[in-house]
Amino acid sequence: MPAYNLESHVAFNDVNPEQYDGLIMPGGCEPEYIRMFNEALNIVIRFLSQ
Repeated sequence: MPAYNLESHVAFNDVNPEQYDGLIMPGGCEPEYIRMFNEALNIVIRFLSQ
């Protein structure tokens, strides 16, 4: 898939959800891969709790 060649601009550990206005959850298999990272889950939980 072409998207796998995209560079990341920030690591999950470095994300401060309070600096962002929105959260986009990609479709397909990617959410399954992302949920394996506790840092990513914490980001989603912070957005959903606001």
